[in-house]
Amino acid sequence: MWRPPFPGHLVLAALAALGTMTASAQALVMASGGDHRVSQSAPASADVRAIGGRAVANQHRDDDALERYERIERQMQVTGGAQPRITDEKTYRIVPTGTGTLRLQLRANSVTVSVPTYRGELETWEKTLEMALDPHNPEIQDALARAVARRTERNEIVDATLQGYISKWIGREMQDGYLCDKLQLDPDPHFRPHDASTEILGHARVTLWIDQRSGQVVRGDAEIIHDISFGGGFLGKVYRGGYFVLKQHPVTPDIWLASYYQYDFSGRKLMFGFEDHKKVEISRYRDLGTVSQALAVARSDIANVATFAGSP
Repeated sequence: MWRPPFPGHLVLAALAALGTMTASAQALVMASGGDHRVSQSAPASADVRAIGGRAVANQHRDDDALERYERIERQMQVTGGAQPRITDEKTYRIVPTGTGTLRLQLRANSVTVSVPTYRGELETWEKTLEMALDPHNPEIQDALARAVARRTERNEIVDATLQGYISKWIGREMQDGYLCDKLQLDPDPHFRPHDASTEILGHARVTLWIDQRSGQVVRGDAEIIHDISFGGGFLGKVYRGGYFVLKQHPVTPDIWLASYYQYDFSGRKLMFGFEDHKKVEISRYRDLGTVSQALAVARSDIANVATFAGSP
């Protein structure tokens, strides 16, 4: 299935814009009939910039830490509409490799993979880690170059976001048990993107909830407000109305990582329409440390694979 190449970029890259935002001149507008908002006056511009700067620093640290963590992802393909139905469900163990991550499948539609299958996955992980410890291996050099390219692209999007959004503080609100500053980022009509990746930023509105105590992003939403064309519209298009949600939670007092994300898009690939609706629940983070330490975990898991029963 062809998918738009950006869901997570819109929320996470938008953090960079927080460092240049100005406070809203309006007082907090209370939600009619709701009790989830907290009535407080808007902070000063300098305070709002401090909120943004702290969130950016935290997010960079979280992103760096993620490369050491394994996690469990329950990925659900669902139907659209008000009452979505799961059409496909898979559970993976996502493990670090030194140059990225590897997916080890645990279950497919509630059916646990066999012990021989899981052993094969673990052995692949072991070999990948062994290769990562040899910096002279051409395959590892290529993998490292691709990893650098991914980080460079992300950094370019983050830098472009500094100019691509007009941001404002719109209130304080409870989100998942945390008192948050709520911030809205709207595309700047005067922004001129320099490539296809940064052009996407002008088509989405982003809302962020930042925990007042830790300065971490608790939730981020991105809404497609203009159709996005690829290849001048010939290759495809993502229609306005698409939506992406990201939630984060603390895995240590200082590190917050994604616990849930969801996206709902519709569009056209060449002459054919498509819809893509997915929900992902993420849990059981574990810091595996260095590549050598992760390799020790892989070898231990292989030695004990006979006890595998659908969960590592």
